Amino acid sequence: AVCGEEIVLFYIKSRGEMETFTLDVDYLVVSISTPESLPAKMCRDKYRRGILRLWFDDADHESESMRAYFERNLRLFNTGDAFSILNFVRTALMYTNVEAIVCHCDAGISRSSATAAALSKILNGDDFAMFQKPYVPNMLVYRTLLTVNHETKLLRKWEKRNV
Repeated sequence: AVCGEEIVLFYIKSRGEMETFTLDVDYLVVSISTPESLPAKMCRDKYRRGILRLWFDDADHESESMRAYFERNLRLFNTGDAFSILNFVRTALMYTNVEAIVCHCDAGISRSSATAAALSKILNGDDFAMFQKPYVPNMLVYRTLLTVNHETKLLRKWEKRNV
């Protein structure tokens, strides 16, 4: 899926899709994996300007039933993760000619679409496409990114790239 057009294009991908994914414009990758898994494999690409790798579970709360389902304590998305994403994107937009952000997680459905939705809402003023099927954004990720950005003002819709 390609989403957004104003400042940055967003691509939402699965872990498997990232193994062969390339673009012909400068782009960033926010790579989200499940804790205890190896980093996602990605092919070489001369246009990729950076990769931020994060590990957290696809859950929006922790409870006894969730721990039983995952068979371990959960690693939930938190404000530190949100700050890392926002700062990574801000730095890239300030110092490179990034035109796209690729967000991926294991299935390309929940964590990656939530990340793309929040970033698109902040940068492009619109997140509609990321809430359409097949996407089901993880609302903890989405809300935390928006809240941390509101509090820190790291990214703004009108932020200009260094072109």
